[in-house]
Parts: sequence; structure tokens; C-alpha cells
Amino acid sequence: MLIGTAAYQSLPEIPHSLKNVQGLGQILTDRELGALPPHQVTTVLNPAASDDIMRPVAMAAAEAEDALLVYFSGHGMLEDPDDEFRLGVTTSEVGKAWTSLRFAHLADAVKQSRAPTRIVVLDCCFSGRAFADLMAEDAQVLRGQLANRMGIYCLASSAETKVSRAPRGHDYSAFTGHLVNVLRDGVRGAGPALTMADIGDEICRIMRYTDDPAPVRCSRDSAGGFSLVPNRSHGLVAETVEDDLYVPPHQYVSAAIKDELRRILTAQKATVVFDDGSRIGKIGKLRKTGGIPDTEELVGYVKSGWLQRLDPCLVAFTERGLYVRGASNLLHVPYSELDRLSHLTVVKAGAGGGTDLGDATPIESLVTTTLTFAGRSMTFSDGMQLITKTLDAFLPAMADLRSRHPAWLGAGTR
Repeated sequence: MLIGTAAYQSLPEIPHSLKNVQGLGQILTDRELGALPPHQVTTVLNPAASDDIMRPVAMAAAEAEDALLVYFSGHGMLEDPDDEFRLGVTTSEVGKAWTSLRFAHLADAVKQSRAPTRIVVLDCCFSGRAFADLMAEDAQVLRGQLANRMGIYCLASSAETKVSRAPRGHDYSAFTGHLVNVLRDGVRGAGPALTMADIGDEICRIMRYTDDPAPVRCSRDSAGGFSLVPNRSHGLVAETVEDDLYVPPHQYVSAAIKDELRRILTAQKATVVFDDGSRIGKIGKLRKTGGIPDTEELVGYVKSGWLQRLDPCLVAFTERGLYVRGASNLLHVPYSELDRLSHLTVVKAGAGGGTDLGDATPIESLVTTTLTFAGRSMTFSDGMQLITKTLDAFLPAMADLRSRHPAWLGAGTR
């Protein structure tokens, strides 16, 4: 399913969107690539209303058997008061949320498909916001997982706070231009078929050294391993250059671990960090505070007590383990040893001030959490129980991940 909105009544036009859809359609149905028969690729151009997108997507989701792919090119919009992520249609207007498609509706349709693999590719501003809706696990989705393990891969043209670019004078937008090139030319050093992980990693590698926003991606249940098209560069060795600007494609396992971590943390509303080149100064401070070595990539974090300065704590998640920084000490917990980490929260209700109704209202200094690992303990304020709630969900999710992929989080990750 390829969707492109190029003409708008109130918003700036994006002529690249039309060419993006046409170019991808040609690549995906190219006989030499041996990809998809034309009847399996549906295009929607210049949808005038949300229904013009949702009906064909819902139909494709219901009919898909092996895989479902949904691509959108157009305006991505954030609407107050919650900065909800929406997709623009031709009649969309700024400040009138009802004139655009709430992305959560599209995400629900994708997640409800019975296809084992679902792929969403977004070329629009703020597209990194899609991860929260796609990776959230509501009751209906969980029931579906019991019967049929879901795989979802999302590739977005920009992080959740970044705009995407459509350079003048170019046939395609910046992101889709690279996507078309990778699908057409292949990836040196990759296997005989290009997986979504190959494609996403290669686009991120290429765009890392451009002035364009860096794409981001997220995966669940190894959907990144789905083969989309044959690799025309199979058998060719990846070349390096003298100035060492070439970065070989990431190893799939490493990328998959980070994708799974982002999914888990996004579901818990933790702050997720993407390697998009933004917030370098802030990330540097977090690394220093958390004692995180430069050899490990920061994936996300959660903080408690810093504003009140009451025994503050930072829990940082890298692709290898947890780094917990208290007021005066540090705990490092490799993912291979998470089963040795315990935590206990104590709430001294009634010891704080009272409301007008006389009810005791605990304040942050009266809610504490103690983490214990390898004989060492750390106690800190956790007034909103942000860290406790995150760990309550994170630890079982990681145990499930380890049961499905024991090699990922084995002793070698220490």
C-alpha cells in the first residue's frame, strides 16, 4: 500500500510525494528484481479525507497473508493539546485536528492484520512519533500475539521532533530518494536478499553524512529480518574509503537488540533516544552522569527526584545493560544478569502534608525505592514511582526477549 499526498488546499504542496509513490511502485514491481506482482501493490494518491486512506489500508490489512507494507509520503502534523501525530490529507488545515488522519487509527489497522510481518515506512515530518502507536501493546494486540506472533518494522524519515526534507530540483524527497537507490542498487556486504534491517541500516548509514535529518527505525519480533527484494549488490565486498567516513552496515543482532529495547521503553513512556545527531550536548551530560562508556550506545532513560533534588536517580538503558546513578553511587547491571536485580518501593503514606479535605498526601521524600544487585544496594526518591513502574514492566519484557533470543542477551553482552 503506497500513499502519497502531494496537493493540499491549505498547506504547502509536496510534489515529491507523487513521484515518491510512483518510483517505489516501479521498484517493487520491477520484473528484474523479481519482487511483487503489480496487483499486490495498491496506490492512493491525494486522499481528500481520512477515510480515503483508512478504507484501503484496512482492506489490505485484512487480505495480507505473508506481509503487509504501508508507505506514506506527505505532511506529518502535530496537533495540540497533546501533540498527537497525524497524517495530512489534501483538505488538512493547521489547528483543525479533525481535518487530518490520526496516525493511531492507521497503526491499529496495521496491528490488527493477521499477516506475520507488518512494515510501515513514513516519509513525513515528525514521523518518529509513529513508534509509540505502532509498538504499544493493548489488550486486543496481546490476544493476537498469543495466536500469531506479530512482527512490526517501522522506518521513519525523521525523529519525533524533526522535519523531513524534499529538496527542490530533485525527483524524490531526501529520504525516499535514498530508499529507492538502496532498493534498486542493493547493499554491498549484505546477503542475497535485502531485509528491512539491511535497508534501514544502509539508509541511516548514508544519510548520517548528509545535511538531511537522520532516519530512525524500530522493530518488534525480528520483523527487520523480513526479505523485501533481491540484493543486486550481493557478492560485492563493502568498500572503505581513506578518510574512514564509510561505516559498515550494523550487525543485525545489535540493531535488533536496540530496536527491541526502544519498543519496550516506548511502551513504558520512558524517554527514548535515537541516533539522529540531535541533543548531542544533553546526551553527553547523561553519559557523564550515568557513567556510560562511549563504547555503548544510549537507548533510553528515566529519571526521578532531580527537580526536587531529593536523593535523585537516573536509570539509563544502553544496548548492553542498565546504568543506575544515585546521589553518590553507581550500579551497572548487564542484561545477562538482570535476574539478579531486585527492587523494593516503600511508601510512607500519611507522613506528609494534608489536603483541604484532611487526606494525607505523600510527597516525594516519603516514597523511596531500593535497588539491589550483586550485594550492592542503592536507595533513592521515587515520588511518582516512575522508575519502579518502568522496571516492573521492563524486567519481564526483557526476560521474554531473552527466552526468545537467548544469544542476544547472553554472557557475551557484558
